[in-house]
Amino acid sequence: METYRFDVVVAGGGVSGVCAAIASARAGAKTALIQNRPVLGGNSSSEIRVWTRGSVGGGTIFAEEMGILGELKLHNFKINPDFNPVLWDEALFDKVYSEKNIQLFLNTNITDVAMQDSGKIGSVVGYQLGSGRTIRFESSMFIDATGDGTVGFLAGVNYRFGREDKAEYGESLTPKVKDSNVLGSSIMFQYKDEGKPIRFEKPDYAYDIPYIEALLNKGGRVVNEKMNGCDYWWVEFGGTHDTILENQEIGIELKKLVMGIWNYIKNSGKFNADTLTLEWIGQMPGKRESRRFVGEYTLTQNDVEQGRSFPDAVCYGGWYMDFHPSDGIYSEESFCLQVPVHAYNIPMRSLYTSKMDNLLFAGRNISVSHAAFSSTRIMDTCGLVGQASGTIAAFCALQNCTPHEANQKYITELQQKLLKSDMTVWDLKNTDESDLARSAAVTCSEVRTPESLRGDGLADISGGTFLVCPVTKENARLTVAVECEKDTELEYAVYESRLPSRLIHGSLVGTYTVPVRKGQETIELDLSAAANPIYVKIVFQDNSDVKIKTTSDGLTGLLLGRKERSSFESPCVSAVDCMDYGCENVVNGYNRIEYGTNLWSSGSLEKPQWLEFTWEQPKEFSQIRMTFNPDLSSEIPSSISKVSNDHHGFVRGKNPTASLVKAFHVDIYQDGQWQKVAAVNANTERLCIVNMPVQKSEKIRICFDRTYGSPYAEVFEVRIY
Repeated sequence: METYRFDVVVAGGGVSGVCAAIASARAGAKTALIQNRPVLGGNSSSEIRVWTRGSVGGGTIFAEEMGILGELKLHNFKINPDFNPVLWDEALFDKVYSEKNIQLFLNTNITDVAMQDSGKIGSVVGYQLGSGRTIRFESSMFIDATGDGTVGFLAGVNYRFGREDKAEYGESLTPKVKDSNVLGSSIMFQYKDEGKPIRFEKPDYAYDIPYIEALLNKGGRVVNEKMNGCDYWWVEFGGTHDTILENQEIGIELKKLVMGIWNYIKNSGKFNADTLTLEWIGQMPGKRESRRFVGEYTLTQNDVEQGRSFPDAVCYGGWYMDFHPSDGIYSEESFCLQVPVHAYNIPMRSLYTSKMDNLLFAGRNISVSHAAFSSTRIMDTCGLVGQASGTIAAFCALQNCTPHEANQKYITELQQKLLKSDMTVWDLKNTDESDLARSAAVTCSEVRTPESLRGDGLADISGGTFLVCPVTKENARLTVAVECEKDTELEYAVYESRLPSRLIHGSLVGTYTVPVRKGQETIELDLSAAANPIYVKIVFQDNSDVKIKTTSDGLTGLLLGRKERSSFESPCVSAVDCMDYGCENVVNGYNRIEYGTNLWSSGSLEKPQWLEFTWEQPKEFSQIRMTFNPDLSSEIPSSISKVSNDHHGFVRGKNPTASLVKAFHVDIYQDGQWQKVAAVNANTERLCIVNMPVQKSEKIRICFDRTYGSPYAEVFEVRIY
């Protein structure tokens, strides 16, 4: 048996495990990443092909998950513009393989855990398929990102399997009597059009057409030849079974169903499918739920719905509480119940148990109730949990402390480390004393006026039309460009929240009526009763006589949408009396939209645009960290079918993101003149880190040259070290 020694061992190479391993490695820990399959990505890999989704898909606007996961998604944008799931595998492998502190072990299944004592893991043992090697992994810290909780289970950590009853946590979305039911598993399939007749003959094992027909057209389970890939997520089975012990049997049943459905599409005569051929079918179930560990704190439905504040918050979620009937495709019920929530924080205490000194959880096995799990299980959230766990594990390994001790003594330091790495913890600001930018006087070339009143389109006020806008000034008012066909009154309600949601409103501020005359070109909306700073959602009553002008020259942070549509437009507005894009925003402590836009938007790049940082005395520095804007109102996927069914509500982003800064250079002031010390010409990152030899100056100027299409440079945060 071979033996290796690491600071941190990450078991599981899905999205959470990948993010955990990268975070650990970048924190300076020698890290092993163990994956029991040949590719990384878990359910998002080419083996299963579920696309990554998160808070924006769940309705919270501007909440797209970033950090290491965002870096992976933007890297995928770069090398995989068509969102091919095979190339998503390679994007993950590319990033993992480039980390000098990570040693990757593929096709390696954890078979045993050896305890150092009753509360501490000494090592895990893995068997590597193909090589026949048996490997012992010794480590100071372990992260269980296996999904099924293999390491924690073998170590004897308490876990839950199934649904709690209403009495346990006072959750309204739970059954009266607890049970062992879970969310089922699915197998996806994909087809392509060959442009010529293709014959398909059903395998003997697959269900026949009458059997399949009896399952369809109930609870939203509709089949047609235009659906593909993840459109068939509802072909679900295993929720009333043990999704671990019966995984093979569940997979076989799913294959019988999927091949039966394909036979139905091809041979029932009800679809235009003669030229279609099956291109790919998953060979293992995409598992949604199994073990959930019992940690120091169990996150519940009430925490998620109320957006509860936690002093040890380390990451966030924001997908719906998304429940599927345990009988899956055999159920008479609707294929899902989705309860929208605002993006919420997740506490560190849900990532470990104080009964185990050197184990952290990552991904879908963290300490949550089944109701909360229905939201936290989504892969974007799992990625954020992974980064948090990896950062904490490395800290504990290098500081020789337990997760419980780290939470008690060092939580502020850990939170600041996470923020520095582009993680988001809602309501938490940068307070890093070593960040020189915080003590500098900040000036700039120009600030974009938050006004865009020249329209090139029109939007009806119908179907729950709303407008979202930040309020960062007293007595705020918003001017909106309109067309009006006859005298009328426009009614609207104003709601406030940290971030607006497409699907739920927030706290009601008030209801208002504004008169609109025929031919009137603008209206003024009263937002003076809203808090400051806050985000408001203005919801209009339907009015067929008024239309809102829209523009292709939108303002970051202001969007026009409808509850039932997953796309947005840019309204023609003047927000001068609501907010601004001032350069002081880059040092206000926030690195993304939250309460306000928190960004500097430059003047037009047709002229030189720059940010300048000045101190009374010269400062030494060797690193600048800039957080740019890749449009956090849209989803940045791992992979996606070219045609996807509208029921997904996918808020699809553009590639490349026009607002992202592409090229810039850094100048310092020395000997009475500006000297260039660094330049970046093809940036694709949100968090762009510029390292350079140690410089000394009382002035730094960052000059912005190009974006990927926007005429304005936009920067959320600048840090200088």
